[in-house]
Amino acid sequence: MTCMARPTIFILARWASVASVALAGMAMLLYPGGTIRDPSTSGYSFFQNFLSDLGRTVAWGGQPNYRSAFLFVTSFVILALALAGSFVAFVRLFSSSRNPRLSARTAGAAGVLSLALADGAAVLHTSSEDYKCVGQAVRFRKGIMAPIEGAA
Repeated sequence: MTCMARPTIFILARWASVASVALAGMAMLLYPGGTIRDPSTSGYSFFQNFLSDLGRTVAWGGQPNYRSAFLFVTSFVILALALAGSFVAFVRLFSSSRNPRLSARTAGAAGVLSLALADGAAVLHTSSEDYKCVGQAVRFRKGIMAPIEGAA
């Protein structure tokens, strides 16, 4: 990676972040309505809906939400790719000397992993009233955490 490539990656990440926010805003405008507490509401309520409600294929009010879901998922994928590129650029930037190389690579890997997990959680919603990610969290808790807690 050359010295000119580093700023270019960060500039691209900045513009991708702006595009991601714009797409999420458009998804909010297209959301048909409903919240988990009141399915009869109209449109997206910033303080009553979760951001991830935009990714549901069926809104809480029962209406189809394909356009909003598509824009929301697209915005999250763009943001994740931009941040992943930034993490890689930061790792390369701070890996020039031997001492901080392991720390930089570990932090970069943790950042990319957290982005992948956040993107996965954002797109795991179903069209029914429950969430797949709730089931995933329960399985994680029972399968991974229970033996760890039992050993303590």
